[in-house]
Amino acid sequence: MSNALPTKRQLFDQKDSTFRLKAQDGEESFDLVLDECVDLHDSASQETFSLRFRAPSTMRPEQMTYTLRNDALGDLELFLVPVDRDKDAVYFEALFNRLKG
Repeated sequence: MSNALPTKRQLFDQKDSTFRLKAQDGEESFDLVLDECVDLHDSASQETFSLRFRAPSTMRPEQMTYTLRNDALGDLELFLVPVDRDKDAVYFEALFNRLKG
């Protein structure tokens, strides 16, 4: 896949699918599940939406750009922010605000 991000529809179609977080410098790799896709606001010229990923509770909740691999979408670089944690998982969110076109 090219460096262009997939469309909102392509991303939303991957709800409940697995994204493999590529390990950095010998760190452990993790499987993240896209568990929530939310339309926040669309206008005539832009779209705003969020994706929430569920990661294992053993993953460090660090805000940073991660490289994720999905079977349907290929490699994606997404800036993920930890937004919640429970005994079973850490949750990360990616926010999108981009021009349509």
